[in-house]
Amino acid sequence: MDPRPPIIDPDVAPRDAIHVALTWLAEIYEGATVIRSKQALRWTRGTAQLELHFQSSTYSRREIGAWAHLRVQVLDPGFGRWRARNPNLTWRTGPLVHSSGTLPPSVVLYGDGAGSRRLDDLPAFIGTDVLPLLETFASPARLASDYDLGAMSVFSCIEWSAYKDDIDAARLLLTRHVDGAHPALRARLDQARAAGLPAPGTPIANDIDWWGPTLERLGILAPGEPLPGTAGPDVAIRNESSRIAAILSEFGHVVDVQAD
Repeated sequence: MDPRPPIIDPDVAPRDAIHVALTWLAEIYEGATVIRSKQALRWTRGTAQLELHFQSSTYSRREIGAWAHLRVQVLDPGFGRWRARNPNLTWRTGPLVHSSGTLPPSVVLYGDGAGSRRLDDLPAFIGTDVLPLLETFASPARLASDYDLGAMSVFSCIEWSAYKDDIDAARLLLTRHVDGAHPALRARLDQARAAGLPAPGTPIANDIDWWGPTLERLGILAPGEPLPGTAGPDVAIRNESSRIAAILSEFGHVVDVQAD
């Protein structure tokens, strides 16, 4: 194993440059597998699969520069099969439990590296910001206490805990979500629970309309049971439409902005 990052020639196609980087990283980290079809590294612990994806930038060009955007996902194939077998319990499909979204800055493989991560930055980044997620997903109880409530996949994690038959962990994660991170959601969740699941085929305009009543279908809450935790004072939900429209107008014509 060579700890030095590979020097990738500019005449290498960006997709192949990503594969060179992935192969080098897989040699550094024991247990990492290159999933070339996904342009990703995968680590597996128990039923959870942690994947670090490299997505080639739309600006990448041979002989000019190659950059890759990073994102992290946690998947559980058994979770996906459970969802498929229980369409009455869950409205999502597939094995995805957690998704980070894009993690800036991008990685430069060759070309202009200003403002980008270098290849030799990746081992430290993986060690401190990626692999600890495997420990977080070691069990639903660990997930319930350690999961970042600012992440986008809180309800998928609540659902995964129910799949793992740990309703206590699911309730704890829900409590942390509505008590500490998003107390303004309490009234919105209760409204969605009272309305029940939208009719099949209804477009998903707001995820809360779906996962609010699903909390009862999963057995995390009994019908009519108050949300767990302690409701604080009413929190006003600010309408950010004007501010968002002003920001977006810098990039082009904005007709309307809708904020839920």
